Amino acid sequence: MNRKMQVFIILSVLIMLVTAPVFSLDIPENLGDAMWHAAYSPDGKVIALGGSDGCIRIFDAGIGKLKNVLCGHNDGVTGLAFSPDGKYLASGGLDGKILVHETASWKKQAAVENLSAPVISVVYSPDGKFIASAGDDKIVRLWDTTDYKQLKTFKGPKERITMVIFDPSGKDLLASSWDDYIYEWNIETGDSVREFAGHDDMLNYLSFSPGGKLASASCDMTARVWDLKSGKQVTFFSVPESAKAVSWNPDGKLLAVGAYDTVYLFKNGEKKYYMALKGHTDALNSLEFSPDGKRLLSSAIDETAIIWDVDTGKIFKELFAPPLTVRAAVVFPGGETVISGGSDGLIRFYNISTGEEISFIPQTSGVSALAVSPDGRTFACGLKDGTLLIYDAATRKIFVDFRAHGDIITAVKYSPDGKYIATAGADEQAKIWKLDGKPDKTLIKHNDSLTGIDWSPDGSKIATSSWDERAIIWDAKTGRPLHVLKGHTGCVSGVSFSPDGKSLATSSFDKTIRTWDVKSGKLIKDAIAHNEGVSSISFSPGGIYTGSFDRTAKKWNPGSLKEISVFNAGDHWVTAVIPFDEGKKLLLGMGDGSLQVWSTKDAGLLKKLPVNPPAMP
Repeated sequence: MNRKMQVFIILSVLIMLVTAPVFSLDIPENLGDAMWHAAYSPDGKVIALGGSDGCIRIFDAGIGKLKNVLCGHNDGVTGLAFSPDGKYLASGGLDGKILVHETASWKKQAAVENLSAPVISVVYSPDGKFIASAGDDKIVRLWDTTDYKQLKTFKGPKERITMVIFDPSGKDLLASSWDDYIYEWNIETGDSVREFAGHDDMLNYLSFSPGGKLASASCDMTARVWDLKSGKQVTFFSVPESAKAVSWNPDGKLLAVGAYDTVYLFKNGEKKYYMALKGHTDALNSLEFSPDGKRLLSSAIDETAIIWDVDTGKIFKELFAPPLTVRAAVVFPGGETVISGGSDGLIRFYNISTGEEISFIPQTSGVSALAVSPDGRTFACGLKDGTLLIYDAATRKIFVDFRAHGDIITAVKYSPDGKYIATAGADEQAKIWKLDGKPDKTLIKHNDSLTGIDWSPDGSKIATSSWDERAIIWDAKTGRPLHVLKGHTGCVSGVSFSPDGKSLATSSFDKTIRTWDVKSGKLIKDAIAHNEGVSSISFSPGGIYTGSFDRTAKKWNPGSLKEISVFNAGDHWVTAVIPFDEGKKLLLGMGDGSLQVWSTKDAGLLKKLPVNPPAMP
């Protein structure tokens, strides 16, 4: 490692220590998407994974197949809990939000926002009437699940709370803390019941057995079992390293303890573990047995979750969660320079001819959207915190900086004449702005987070797409909705007008693409496009291009929607497709943060633009 890189890493660590919220999770050396929490649905059929990129990934527990991705948090998802009936999934994040999704449709049902601190843990009461959350402000909060209003707060811990849990009766709440204690409160009176003392270092995790035995995991390299009635320690289990997580199996005869990257299994109270499960390459964050006790689910900051076969100790399935690092990419006029942005908070500049990264611009939040003006003189950057920045392309200095949305900016697009910028947000709104940052219009009709936005070639119309499974065509001058396009059965991930403005292409997580008549709003054609959800779409003079979670991009005939060619992108998801150079080339944004340049004539790979550690300026 050269001296410049050493200096950069030291400075980065210092900045993180000063500015980043502190919480009870290990920070990975690389900035990939750590899996910070994993949870089984009550029927054991679904697994939810919360990642450091703010997304929740939904997997089929039986075959390990990704079913959906819910990206509603602005920062890492640190807590997950299914309701007892399995109808809802609650999540807590470092952005201070609690979100609730319906599991039948995976649509957002409720949101509690603007909490005073990051949410570290969430849990449902056994009867499903309450949600308890623990924040980085040392406070436990109780919420009513009918209207999600706060009912009570519980205080006592002197250091950060790492986990909150209901006792089996649902009458009491317990929380583990960095101050080495476990705290218990009565939810009806709000009074403190007791404090459990015995650990010699920070507590990380709690788990109840069906019989009411409480287990705790601590950095003192032990897991301890407590009698709930007396509050006294019953026994303890030693592990070789700090205990990060602990979980009882459904009959209470088996205890799993996660110590750094290894899971140790203890049977029937025996002091010596009988099996060690090795497979993770970095620190564990959560453990949970399946409802039938046959599987054990572990998540870690190595970007994976593992389903273990409890009888054999072998890996049943490994669930990878590739980071959706490239959230936006765009090519400057002339086709020589490309910029990309992602969750690492950097705008990266590449020279397409050489394949080299030219430079980077650090941001205060993750980069979620990018656009270049038609003349190439300015470019716009949307951030995960809702900020819109407009840069002078020559000097790379900001001349407009303002809060455009109350949530993530998911898409940005200049008008064809370059006089306006349209933005789409996770706050369910699309907006039109003048270049000085003054608002022009707000377009409100969607019922969920927006995912994409595009202008018609003549600038008279705007199209938007959303998680509400709809696309909408708007009159850009009046802000009035002209057509609501229904038919997709999953999140509509993108919209793109044809070069002549007569038709609109849409893509969806339902694996299909569709074309619509702009004048009438009627469906022209639809086709099953990919084996997994379609992540992006772009209409160009040469055809329609799509990118997918199945790790391919494709070119389609606009009239027949017949497949013309396939671009086999490799081992990662395709998150963006951008045709350029008059349709002769195709730029792909990838799930590992890299970019790829392809020839559209023969579907041949021309260059890979890798993501590198930031160089010293």
